Amino acid sequence: MIAVYFVLVITVLASVDAHPYEASSAMKQHSRVKRQIPGAPGIEDPTDPKYQELAQESFDKYRETHSAGQIVVKDIIVTKATKQLVAGDMYRLSFIVFPIYGDALHCYSEIYVNLENQKKFTVNCDN
Repeated sequence: MIAVYFVLVITVLASVDAHPYEASSAMKQHSRVKRQIPGAPGIEDPTDPKYQELAQESFDKYRETHSAGQIVVKDIIVTKATKQLVAGDMYRLSFIVFPIYGDALHCYSEIYVNLENQKKFTVNCDN
C-alpha cells in the first residue's frame, strides 16, 4: 500500500510545474502586444497610394512657395508616413523627390486635414 501511494505521489509531483513563476513569465513574453496610445501618431504603410498623392500635393505646394518651380519631377518615393487623429487628421510624410536633372531632394511634410476636408501644408526640402 505504501509503495502504491509513493508511486502516486511521485507521478503527481512530476506532472506539476516545479517553477510556476518561470512558466508564467515566459507566457507573458509571448502574449505582450504593442498597443497604440490614443492620440499618438500611428505608423502607416508608405506604399499606400494615398500617401503618394499627399506627397505630390505637398511638393506642388513647396514649388509654389520656393524657387523650385522649375523642377521637373521624375519620381517621388514616400519613405515614412504617420497619421494622428487631432481635430481632423495630421499626416506626416518623409519623402524623396527625384528630379529629371540634378540631385534628389529629401522632404518632410505635415498635412493637416480638418473636419471640413480642407488641407493645410507645411513642407521643407533639403538637398
